Amino acid sequence: MSQLSNRIADAFINYANAFKETPDNRLMAEKELKEALRQAIDFVPVKIWLDPKVAAKIPEYAHYVANSKEDGFDGHATDACCDIVCTSVEKTKDGRTKCGTGIHVALEDRDSLTIRPNSRITKMGYVIANSPCTVDESYRGEIFIVFRPIADGLIPIEAGDVIGQIEIPHHRQASFETVKTLEELGITDRGDGAFGSTAKK
Repeated sequence: MSQLSNRIADAFINYANAFKETPDNRLMAEKELKEALRQAIDFVPVKIWLDPKVAAKIPEYAHYVANSKEDGFDGHATDACCDIVCTSVEKTKDGRTKCGTGIHVALEDRDSLTIRPNSRITKMGYVIANSPCTVDESYRGEIFIVFRPIADGLIPIEAGDVIGQIEIPHHRQASFETVKTLEELGITDRGDGAFGSTAKK
């Protein structure tokens, strides 16, 4: 079981055990269950080390539900991703721009850190070379973002600029079941139509 699965299971186990100790205290047990599930599902624990030599900054969400910070965990963010800041800039020989962040993370099993481009960096004339970037749970090195130019008159990226957005999805592991014939996959209206087939009338 992943750590997420374990936290959800523990929440229900504790809920069931609460009735053994205090069978009449249903409202308190339900409140504790909801809070345990909120923490397990709505928030992703991420250990992070910020390199002090480059003044690395912790990624931040820009917008929150009003007064939600009073509920802990820095509140309920309304943004899907949090901003990541550049700490160093290196030009590569092939014309790309390699930006350091000074950030090292440790993720839970079955989680990954995904870096997506933000609109500002696109307006400056860049795209992330391997977008979306994926940082696996076992990686402990510094997180770098590499850009390639897509326009003339580029605006230079500088240390301190927001250069991307971080999202941390939880992944279900694929468990493949081999079938003997193509027909065992099932028949669909689309079939093997691809490469723009849905646009054909």
